[in-house]
Amino acid sequence: MDDLMDLFSQISAKQQPLRLINTYKGLTISYDAQIIDNSQGFVTLRVNELQAACIALDSKTYIQNDLLPHIYKAHVVAFDIIKKETVLTEFTIADQSIRKRISNRVQPKVPVEVDICCGEHHITGKIADISSKGLGIFTFAAYIYGELPFTKNSNISIDMKLPGTENVVRLPGKVTNIVKQQGTLLHRLGIRVLTSRQDGSQLSAYVTKRQNEITRELKAIYEAMCQDPQSRFRS
Repeated sequence: MDDLMDLFSQISAKQQPLRLINTYKGLTISYDAQIIDNSQGFVTLRVNELQAACIALDSKTYIQNDLLPHIYKAHVVAFDIIKKETVLTEFTIADQSIRKRISNRVQPKVPVEVDICCGEHHITGKIADISSKGLGIFTFAAYIYGELPFTKNSNISIDMKLPGTENVVRLPGKVTNIVKQQGTLLHRLGIRVLTSRQDGSQLSAYVTKRQNEITRELKAIYEAMCQDPQSRFRS
């Protein structure tokens, strides 16, 4: 811990920012934060307003800087929403999966059902998150059929309606990841979408629109917290 605190002191002395990482409804919220105090295992930061809202909601954040050997998870022990200040402690090395979160993905505003085709097999699922290059999909197909009809690296096709449209889009893709949710027959699939230029532009347009919606929602949450005495502070 002392070595890590020494690194924070070096970062502060060089007036370098820390990069914070949170997610809100699938969207990565990542802005620079300035160290304003560093002592006794606690680091006080001045942060961006959207980051402040995420920190208040999550009670944690992830930090990175070129001088740090890893991305670290940090526990939030105090924050002041109006001042946009937070105090962090309990720094632990973050799981490698955090690097996968640093991408332009979003959760749909309303549930989006999909049909997945692999050869003669058809299963249904719901989108967990979506980007211009891929989809996360939850499916209970193993509960119905006993097992999934494909494996990692299988080529599949996905039929879906993007929210706000009535047209069914068929997207070719490849299964990149299959994770069974512990204690259930629910699986989460990672799909890399192999889109045409037209289909890719449709996905990108939807993702951009949803990103803007989520950002506005998070900003509204921040403003509401500033008005609520019970949400302004924690210590």
